[in-house]
Amino acid sequence: MSNRIFVSVVSHGHGRLIEKIGSLEALSGSFTTVVKLNKGEFGFREYLESNSISYIDENYYQGFGENNNQIFNYLTQEHNIDRDDYILLLNPDVNISVDEVTKLLELVILNKYKAATVNLFRDDEFTDYDPAVRKYPKLFDFISSFLGFGNPTILDKSSISKNTVIDWCAGSFILIRADLYSSLRGFDEKYFMYCEDLDLCYRLKNSGSDLIFIPSVKAIHYGKHGSRNIFSKHFYWHVKSIFRFLVSTKFKVSVKSSVGEIK
Repeated sequence: MSNRIFVSVVSHGHGRLIEKIGSLEALSGSFTTVVKLNKGEFGFREYLESNSISYIDENYYQGFGENNNQIFNYLTQEHNIDRDDYILLLNPDVNISVDEVTKLLELVILNKYKAATVNLFRDDEFTDYDPAVRKYPKLFDFISSFLGFGNPTILDKSSISKNTVIDWCAGSFILIRADLYSSLRGFDEKYFMYCEDLDLCYRLKNSGSDLIFIPSVKAIHYGKHGSRNIFSKHFYWHVKSIFRFLVSTKFKVSVKSSVGEIK
């Protein structure tokens, strides 16, 4: 198998959580794993070094997209990532086994998928589905979600048993081929937080590629959501990102990115 997976993780003070989950420690034994530190974390670098996990410890307090773009550039420069390799964008609070990632890689190669996501759950028993796969939202959908009336864009994963083309998925778990990530110029760095995953998937679709939901590959996402409080900076970032995305779907909006081409 010539295609490889490179794992990209951004830690904003998630060091202890990463150590507790232990997923990156296991993955690093089979896949090149890179962590971008987005703030100083005492003692965490020693943990990464002891587990052969590469890390970038500079340029703190960047947005989610900009951090992942920086990891991608690092991989092209330091690890010779090839065009047909894959980058796995993984949240630090996701737990997935080596066997599941290996199965994922085998499936995307077999089916020639360029982008995919997996079946995320919110509990160790794999019974509580994480609402990570969705249809494209409209303004009304955002308003409904904020007001607590539900989010009609969330797909019912319990009814999906086969690999399925979807509109978009949360950035907590996205597998994307390196040449596609490069051609899209990665994440739009004008999104500091929220909707950068939605924007990436939207541009991916417009480029002619499909995003595939693979229900047979499972992982756990111990996620927390903090954007509902209207007095929080997270709420401000969320609303700002929503309007940027809605505008971008109506007009051609330039993408700010630091991603270079793969040689």
